[in-house]
Amino acid sequence: MKKVFILLSAVLIAVTVWSQSPQKLSYQAVIRNSSNQLVTSHAVGIKISILQGSASGTAVYVETQTPTSNANGLIDIEIGGGTVVSGNFSNIDWSKGPYYIKTESDPTGGVSYTIYGTSQILSTPYALYSNKAGKLNNNRISLNVYGSYLNGSGHSFGDGFGANAGLFLNDGANNDFCQNFTVPDDYTAGDTLYIRMVMSSTSTGVTNLLPNWISVARPGVGFITGSNVATGLNIPAINFATANIPVEIIGYILSPVTTTTILPGDAISFSFYRSNSDPNTGTLKIHSIEIIYK
Repeated sequence: MKKVFILLSAVLIAVTVWSQSPQKLSYQAVIRNSSNQLVTSHAVGIKISILQGSASGTAVYVETQTPTSNANGLIDIEIGGGTVVSGNFSNIDWSKGPYYIKTESDPTGGVSYTIYGTSQILSTPYALYSNKAGKLNNNRISLNVYGSYLNGSGHSFGDGFGANAGLFLNDGANNDFCQNFTVPDDYTAGDTLYIRMVMSSTSTGVTNLLPNWISVARPGVGFITGSNVATGLNIPAINFATANIPVEIIGYILSPVTTTTILPGDAISFSFYRSNSDPNTGTLKIHSIEIIYK
């Protein structure tokens, strides 16, 4: 039997939170066999476990599904919508993380699962967490989209309202934008800062905003920079199902140095750029940016 591999780069390629019960988490992955060949148009048995605390932590929720991969080897499931083995997805307390997803699979579509591995859920929990009444105060810092510093080419500001308002990023261009804010005094040191963006696109398909840099200016101390950009600054890939319809996406900001936490009063600067190899070739429009914290 061939072992199935799930590409890490495809895990959690898109996240959708349903406002009604039960809550669900959209999960996509590309399936390849031990010869690195795509497993296409074939039923695959999948077992998903949500682990608490660590990659070997307690499973607070387990379910199984049997999706069929498409012609590109892609499976698309909604965690929380499968056959429950144990736990209740809607009762997960996301404030008691970290949480990890463990994926097991059977390429024959059965239940002889092979453990593939685990990946930490970093940017996803906020939207689920915020749906649990009383769990989040929804403290927000609204950033001025029109105050973004633009570098490179292929971007512009809209000059109208509705679909013509916001920051526009063209496909295939060297376009990055920068923002900054000061962490409020009522922020709890070390908590995750979440980035909420409302965006639309003139075309359908997946669009990626990639981390460019992040830095922290700490009064009386100095500047904190490091190599933690890829994990300290994140926006999940955005899958636009319909052109010109705004969607909400949630990302996060962590300290650029893993041994240092963010503190109240820190001045944070960050930058994203649009991938020049997006499947979506339309113009990405960022209509609003917020920082949210507990």
